[in-house]
Amino acid sequence: MLRRRGIPLVLCTSKTRAEVAALWAELGSEHLAVIEDGAGLLVPSGLLPRVPLSTARRTAHGRLVPLTVPPVVGQGSVVGPLQRKAETPPLTPG
Repeated sequence: MLRRRGIPLVLCTSKTRAEVAALWAELGSEHLAVIEDGAGLLVPSGLLPRVPLSTARRTAHGRLVPLTVPPVVGQGSVVGPLQRKAETPPLTPG
């Protein structure tokens, strides 16, 4: 019904890209997928070909766009993205 009406489906899951590829096979089609609890966006091959995804890397399952910032390691501790964000000054004054 969704396909017939042209309504896109975006899968959001904690699954890995390999697990999502298996799900695509069961569904009989490929869809955008937010994978690994939001760590990345999996764009199937041939979907959105004209959209430049500069941070994407090609995989066997399509283009993988990382959505998280890797932690910064320094002075024996790991600083996560949320803490770094809190320490970052605002882009505009006020």
